[in-house]
Amino acid sequence: MSVITHQEIKCFCDICVWIYRVWETRRIMFDDNVYIDELCDSYLARHVELLSTVTIEYLLQQIVMLHDPATQGPNENLTLERVVEFGPWNGATRAQLRRLKNDLDGLAVHLKPARNKLLAHIDLPTAMSGVVLGAFPEGDDARYFDNLQQFVNVAHENTLGGPHPLHVSMDCNDAHVFVEALLQYCRGRRNPSQQG
Repeated sequence: MSVITHQEIKCFCDICVWIYRVWETRRIMFDDNVYIDELCDSYLARHVELLSTVTIEYLLQQIVMLHDPATQGPNENLTLERVVEFGPWNGATRAQLRRLKNDLDGLAVHLKPARNKLLAHIDLPTAMSGVVLGAFPEGDDARYFDNLQQFVNVAHENTLGGPHPLHVSMDCNDAHVFVEALLQYCRGRRNPSQQG
């Protein structure tokens, strides 16, 4: 396998920005949403639950893909391992990236069983058992993205120069606006199935 190119590093960093945006949007819409109980108690509860499930499953898939091997058969993957092992790093930079990758792997250990047993395909015994997979200690996700930011910055600084912020000036306000619009809609309408 060849040394990772600057374009591949840029692509990897942009993928990390996307995953961070997904995580941030989900946190705004569900985890940190002070109105979530009101929405879950409304006639929109089923839709809110569905949206919550879809966003968490997508986020878990995205995070775990970063932890896939650099190669799988003849295929090359743009992953943390590829960046660490095939980047144009000096010894100190590679050691720093390995340490950060090991820290990042701590969350992936919790998420991989969910991806491997329920999200990528449906393992029959797991599905029938009803076991919850993918749970992790509170706050580990925030620490993960702090470490991912450090990893991205090291890779970016040592190839393209300068940091590469995960929290870009996207309108994270959009998630707030969506939640507010949903709440206003919910408060302004009765359950349509109960209307005459």
